[in-house]
Amino acid sequence: MPLLDNTRHLYVNGVRRNRTRSEVKQAHGWELLNDSDLVFYNELEKFQTFQGEYTVFEGYKSKNTDLLNWRNKKDIEFVYDVGWTHSSCPIESISPMEEEVFIKMKMPCFRDLQIKGGVQIGAPNYTENAFELMGKPGDWYFDRTEKMLYYIPLEGEDFETAEVIVPSVEKLLEIRGMPTHLIKNITFENITFAYSTWLKPSYEGFAEVQASLVKDPDESVLLHGAFLKPGAAIQLEWAENIVFNGCQFEKMGGSAVDMQYGTCRNEIRNCEFKDISGNGIQVGGFCLRDAHPEDEREIVSGNRIMNNYIHHIGVEYKGAVGVSCGYVADTLISHNEICHTSYSGISIGWGWGFWDEFSEERYFQKPPTQYPKFHKPTVAMRNVIEYNHIHHVMQILHDGAGIYTLSMQADSVIRGNLIHDNGGFSGKGYERGMLIGNILSATEEHKQQVWVVQGFPGGIYQDEASGGFDVYENIIYNVVVPYNYNDVGMNGRFGTNRIHDNYFGMRPGEKGYPEELVGRAGREQH
Repeated sequence: MPLLDNTRHLYVNGVRRNRTRSEVKQAHGWELLNDSDLVFYNELEKFQTFQGEYTVFEGYKSKNTDLLNWRNKKDIEFVYDVGWTHSSCPIESISPMEEEVFIKMKMPCFRDLQIKGGVQIGAPNYTENAFELMGKPGDWYFDRTEKMLYYIPLEGEDFETAEVIVPSVEKLLEIRGMPTHLIKNITFENITFAYSTWLKPSYEGFAEVQASLVKDPDESVLLHGAFLKPGAAIQLEWAENIVFNGCQFEKMGGSAVDMQYGTCRNEIRNCEFKDISGNGIQVGGFCLRDAHPEDEREIVSGNRIMNNYIHHIGVEYKGAVGVSCGYVADTLISHNEICHTSYSGISIGWGWGFWDEFSEERYFQKPPTQYPKFHKPTVAMRNVIEYNHIHHVMQILHDGAGIYTLSMQADSVIRGNLIHDNGGFSGKGYERGMLIGNILSATEEHKQQVWVVQGFPGGIYQDEASGGFDVYENIIYNVVVPYNYNDVGMNGRFGTNRIHDNYFGMRPGEKGYPEELVGRAGREQH
């Protein structure tokens, strides 16, 4: 394939095939994987963060000297699934070291994986994209040096007659205006957008913090204020009244749609999103400048996501979300069906409260002294999440939910959503329906009851500093915790929420199950 520089994706007869990978070693919840044959090596520095001091290593040492003979070592990636994150990092080099080998990892990705906020890494869960790992039907490998694609057909598959598609384009559609000249009033109807790739992780790695956002490698001070979104196949910036109606978004190597700076009053309705590597829909920014923009024209507001079928999201980047919103205002997410995601269904808000007004008064994890302080709210407010049907999400990762929120969002609403069967629910759940407090102060017995159960919490999760929500008439069952509030002790923030008239743990067929209300949730027929 002489014209192809690189790709991360291959489709045979319309079905995604996996790059070569080693056997997957499983860890649960927040556990860091330990591997006696892959040990951190060559300390570079001690780094102090808001979570404490971390040691930064240059790579690993291993007794597996066979690695010295592997081809294209810089194309090999180590992959890490920890808690709510999925990360990967390329190898820089493999060199002999007495009876062992030194695996030098790509920087600054490997450094970021060891110091980023939230969870860090141990040994990798598996190795990916090595020619020497080919062996199973469906495995494939692209040798960038010799421009050759290797593939092991499935049983009965004729590769000579099969339709084989290798995506090489990252952007399928870009709509970019300017602050003084918005692009307006365009409608896309019944169009299929498909077959994109996203190559940045191959070259720079993917140090995920949450929701498929990675730590900005150029920022090591404001760890809550600088994040990079995954690339999206459809990009909107400085756009107004752009409508996608009845469109299909599928087989994408990054996220599908991203609405960024100054995108207002746009609409995605009656569409289907499926087989997406990253997030289904991204709305707004996730950095400090987005929380408190100097130019109010940058605010992302008034966008509507309605009546869509969003499924099989995060098939590659497992921390991805069906609908992921950062600092946004007046957003409507209504009557969608969201299912079969690796992580959360809907996520809205960002910052963990650190850029909210009076954040310095929080009790847990006070902001570092170098963080700027604000005495005004962020732009996030008046967001509505209503009448969505969210099920079978949280299929792989941990510490997420059907609906997940962060930080203060005044005058916002979560109502009438049907949420069930998330996180591989096994019948174990929190019997009271609502769990309110800070898990850091919980007893070990309490943690074992809920915190480490697969797919925790799974229902509605109002995480750090969430506030300003009216939460009512939601029907939630077959999840670990129907409603979870993580209280960081911030200015009585929990009291700014109203949680009332919900149906927690009530299943179909049981007395009092609200059939009429359930009938309103999900996609509407036209």
